[in-house]
Amino acid sequence: MELDADRPRLDYRRPVWHATAPCIGKVALFFSDSYADKRAAIAMCSACPAADQCREEGDQLEPRTLLVGIRSGETPTQRARRRRERPAVAA
Repeated sequence: MELDADRPRLDYRRPVWHATAPCIGKVALFFSDSYADKRAAIAMCSACPAADQCREEGDQLEPRTLLVGIRSGETPTQRARRRRERPAVAA
């Protein structure tokens, strides 16, 4: 059975919003060194209905992974600053 190349493939190990986010298929844009690409990625995130879920997922994953690329409209520096500045959660 051949998959339709125009439709995002659902990966059941990932949240549903992964398959419906506007960034699907544009991964290179979010990891480019080009200023124009970075601006385009940030603009795409600003209109994304899944930006909050993306930010939450990044906050969970990135302490264990490299802090690179644009995620939820933030650069690595912006994400690191936001995490340092957020109040600690009481246990």
